[in-house]
Amino acid sequence: LDDLSDRSVLDDITKEDLKSVNSERFMLNKPKFYLFVDHLVGQDHTTKIEIPKLQWVVNTIRGIFDSYTWQHLFNYDQDVRHINEFPEFAHSWMQNFTVDCVNLRVRPLSPSEKIDAEFNVLKLMTSLKGMRLRENWELRIFKEFLEERYSKDEIVFYLHCRYALHKGPMLGDPRAGTDSVYYVTTDEMRDIIDALFSKMDRADRSQLKASLRSHARELKQGKHHVIDSALLLHVCLEAYVFEKKSRYLMLEKLVDRQPPMKNSKIYKRGGIDYIRFREAMKVFYEGLLDIDLAHWYRKAWFYGNGKVNAHSIFTAGNEDGFFLKTQVVPHIMRAPRMNSQGEIQISDQREFFGSMCLETFQHNPKLMQNANYLLQHIGCERQLSALASFNSFLSKRGQADLALYGGRDVLSIMRRLLLLINRYWVTAFEYEYNQPSMLQTTTQFEQEIQSWVVSLLHLSEDRRKKVQADYHLKIAKIRRIQKFFRLYRTAKVMRAMIKKSDQS
Repeated sequence: LDDLSDRSVLDDITKEDLKSVNSERFMLNKPKFYLFVDHLVGQDHTTKIEIPKLQWVVNTIRGIFDSYTWQHLFNYDQDVRHINEFPEFAHSWMQNFTVDCVNLRVRPLSPSEKIDAEFNVLKLMTSLKGMRLRENWELRIFKEFLEERYSKDEIVFYLHCRYALHKGPMLGDPRAGTDSVYYVTTDEMRDIIDALFSKMDRADRSQLKASLRSHARELKQGKHHVIDSALLLHVCLEAYVFEKKSRYLMLEKLVDRQPPMKNSKIYKRGGIDYIRFREAMKVFYEGLLDIDLAHWYRKAWFYGNGKVNAHSIFTAGNEDGFFLKTQVVPHIMRAPRMNSQGEIQISDQREFFGSMCLETFQHNPKLMQNANYLLQHIGCERQLSALASFNSFLSKRGQADLALYGGRDVLSIMRRLLLLINRYWVTAFEYEYNQPSMLQTTTQFEQEIQSWVVSLLHLSEDRRKKVQADYHLKIAKIRRIQKFFRLYRTAKVMRAMIKKSDQS
């Protein structure tokens, strides 16, 4: 979460105080997931329901997790309230998609498969009740997400950690489609903890890694120690929830610090007025916009039935996704590295496309200037703030803390900028039509965007070919090394078999 500008609110908060905070009381009661298939229960359809195989359940869960992560990535620069709640998203996904049993990728359901889509939902629910959840952490956390024991920002944080651990969608790994429990090495566990919890105290981080290491098991005759990746992610999630509980206790202290206003009717009902709320939240989260603060206060007033206190403020933060705005989540990826000539060093194709977008915007400063001019005059704070953040990133040539940009790499940040510029382009036509004297002509706008798109598609063609050639050469070397070790292991096994046959 965002750093506090006033660290004195951390004083006198003990572990016992944190354990006493029940985070579920800050969430509204909503209809449960089973209501989607309640009409099937008790009907004469039980014979059609077969207990599915464990791997089908696990692959379905992983497909839903991957798709929900993509929903967050696509909507990251928009209002977080547009991100669906997890139960309704999971139900919609199972009505329209599945994981292909051959290539292990998400695909749409065929018309014939859609007939049994609701029964597949029932099969999944039945399996979650019948299987031993304690033996599979992935099934357990999925069930808790369906039951909405975690808020939206907590689910998104879990999936962010999952995306960082697997360096993309989990189903992109062939092992994810065949292993019901996905193990990672203790070295990978150490790297992800150091990356995601870099702001945590070093002693606490070491204790966290030691606790996880105690759950590791030996693999391949002790050469590697591995741990269940779902257990690792669950511990990361609980650490985030623990942080939120401390924030609630901090918020209580901040609200109590605010002096009463003699003529405030709101304070007489047990709450604080907007001015005191704004002062407290500036200490709590520095980066919130005025429009966010106003909306947060009104929602807190609504959830508190006219009383704005720490409980109603925290409930509004949970329900309306304000905590998503305040997340400062690092990523396993770092800022792009620069060589002595000031060029971005490229090690894979993702870095190549990210750097290409970065160079394109830097070579077209006029596009950003016009977008900034337009957004200043249409009076939209959120869009203007987003563009200012992107301008800062471009001015630093990507050499910035990626945690301040949602923990994304350069390519993801550039994708968000592309979405903003695309909306700016469409808006520019309407603005130019109504006020032709304020901006350039529509034809100039169109030519500007076209030249930018052309430069994006054709930038550094020789460089692109060189990077791809180096990438394929690197892969070929790895393949040769892998082939050598396979042949070595085969020869070793054959020698052992011959020796054994000679002895017999």
